[in-house]
Amino acid sequence: MIKKIFSLLLVISLNACFAQASSDLQIHFLSIPYGSEVLNLRIGIQNPDQVAVGDILYIHGFGDRLDNHQPLFRAWTKAGFRVIAFDLPSHGENSGTYNDLNNFSFEELAALAVKVEGETKPDTARPLILSGWSTGGLVVVRMIQEKWMADLSRPVSGVILFAPGISVRKFPWTFGNRLGMVTEKTLTHDPHPPHVAPVRPDTPFWSHLAFQFSPRLVAESILSQHRSYPTDIPTLIFTGGDAEDMYAKEWVVRSWIQEQNRVRQSSQSSPIVNVACSGARHELDNETESFGGLEVQNSSAAFAQAIAAGKLEMFSAGKDTFGKICK
Repeated sequence: MIKKIFSLLLVISLNACFAQASSDLQIHFLSIPYGSEVLNLRIGIQNPDQVAVGDILYIHGFGDRLDNHQPLFRAWTKAGFRVIAFDLPSHGENSGTYNDLNNFSFEELAALAVKVEGETKPDTARPLILSGWSTGGLVVVRMIQEKWMADLSRPVSGVILFAPGISVRKFPWTFGNRLGMVTEKTLTHDPHPPHVAPVRPDTPFWSHLAFQFSPRLVAESILSQHRSYPTDIPTLIFTGGDAEDMYAKEWVVRSWIQEQNRVRQSSQSSPIVNVACSGARHELDNETESFGGLEVQNSSAAFAQAIAAGKLEMFSAGKDTFGKICK
């Protein structure tokens, strides 16, 4: 039975401290009770220097943490957006007796995102953009498809996804490492990516932190390909190289985008924009500049600005979406 976690009294401890990775990323902890157990959820908030034009709620990927994406977050705050992120259970610096990814369905992960948005929402109404990478991108897709975002404090104005797990490789072979192993080398060409800690968990298949979660990941990936996706939500999806991405089947993701755009064309809706970064590995926003990392950061910020300004007509499907395709 799906746990009714938010029918419980929420005990909040917003003891602010700052992340080691960046002085402008503010870290708070939200204590969420689950019966007699508790999850101490780490939340990161990064504010622009000016008055924010919108909020971006970001969900990170498997083996990741919220403070591994500072170049992307800085591009967004420079564009005027307030960024909110949180560590998934069993990731980052979460703690507590209920800090176990195996306890969570995708619906319950979506519920965490909804709770974070509600607890951090601004006083004034601003556009809300959902964003996610890899597993986080799949969570975003599924929460929109199944309307798990219904309890957000405001409508979703747009979506930005990076190599979403719409189709995952069930047993990826990664350069002679253990089957399904996640390493910095397999994620990006950058020999020194802006990560603040080693990958953990380092595999969804053999780790005790995710052995029950991994079948759900595969199942939700398959479900995402067969559920309808709204035609009225502006969406930008970055994809990497078919052979270079060891974790997502990028050609399947692009086929899914094409199918969604056929539906959108029939309803005269704006197409899902796909920017394909040929040769890029899975962690697109932390790729080197030669594999499109800087373009991914800047293009996502430009798309978010277009959503906030109501000027999406400047974007169109195809390789000339942002003047050039990632190389």
